[in-house]
Amino acid sequence: MRIYTGAPVPGAFDAVVMMEHCRDDGDVVVVGIRPVPGENIRAKGSDIARDAVLVAAGIRIEPRHIGLLAANGYTSVNVFKRPRVGVFSTGSELLPNGATGAARIHDANRPMLIALANRAGADVVDLGIVDDDLAETARFFRGIAGRFDLLISSGAASIGARDFVGQAFVEAGGTVHAWKVALKPGKPILLGTLDDRAYLGLPGNPLSAFVGFQLFGRRQISRLCGVDEPHGACGRAVAGFSLARESGRLEIIPARVVSWSKEGVPTIDIAENRSSGTLHALCQADGLAMIPAEQGSVRPGDVVEFVRFCSPR
Repeated sequence: MRIYTGAPVPGAFDAVVMMEHCRDDGDVVVVGIRPVPGENIRAKGSDIARDAVLVAAGIRIEPRHIGLLAANGYTSVNVFKRPRVGVFSTGSELLPNGATGAARIHDANRPMLIALANRAGADVVDLGIVDDDLAETARFFRGIAGRFDLLISSGAASIGARDFVGQAFVEAGGTVHAWKVALKPGKPILLGTLDDRAYLGLPGNPLSAFVGFQLFGRRQISRLCGVDEPHGACGRAVAGFSLARESGRLEIIPARVVSWSKEGVPTIDIAENRSSGTLHALCQADGLAMIPAEQGSVRPGDVVEFVRFCSPR
C-alpha cells in the first residue's frame, strides 16, 4: 500500500519502507531491504510524554518555543507585558542628539541606555535631558512618578555640588534603598522606589553607566519580564596583562581576546586607556574582565573571570 509522509498508518500495518528502497514493477513492489516493526512510523506521543511541560513559566518566548506550542495546538499563551522603562540624562552640559553648541558635550548615555533597555526586552520611552537644577529635577520626578515600571537616569548621582538627583528624588517622595556600590567603575549607583516603582540612578561617565546597567538594569528588566537572569555567563580567561590595583572593589575592565588555547580558553588583554569617561576601549573589546574585590594585582598567567559580549564587535 502506497502511503505519503504525514499520513495516518492503517491499523493492520506496522512498518513503512522508504520509496528509495522500493521498485515499482506494476502489480508488484520489490522491497530492497527487510523492514523491522515500527520503522519510519512515529507513534502517537513518542515525541513528548503525557503531562510533560512544554514551556515552563519564566521562559522568554523565542521562535523555537512558538514552534513547539504551535505543534501542540496552542495559538496563544499568557505572558508578561513588556515593562515600560523611562530613560533620561541629567546635566546642563549635555547637548540633545544631533545638536551643536560651544563648550558642551553630546549625550552618549541616553541613546546607549535606551538601546540596552530595548535589547533587554523593555518598552522604552526617551525622557530627554534634565538640567542640573534641584527644583527642576524634583518637579521632573514628581511629573513622571508612577508612569513607568522602571526609571533609569545617568549623571548627578555622586556628591558633587551640582549632583542633585538623590536629593531631588527624595524631595519628590522617592525612597533610596541603596546608594554607592563597591564597584569600579560605577561606585555612585542609586537604587530606589518612587510611587512603588523602581528607580536606577547611574553615574554620568559613559563606561560607568554601561557597567551599572549590565550589573543592575538588565537584571531589573528581566525580573519585570518574569525572568530571573544573571548578569551574564562568566567564563574563564588567562590574563595577558599586568594590573596594579587596590583591593576592596569589584573592578570591571573592557578586554579583548588576543589568543586561544587548545582547550578553548582565551587569553585577554586590556586597553591602556581605561578611563570611565570614554567608550572607545569598550567598543574595541570582546567582553568584560571581572577582577574580584578581594584580589590585589593581576599578573600575566592569572586566571580571571571574563564575560563575553553576545554579538561580534
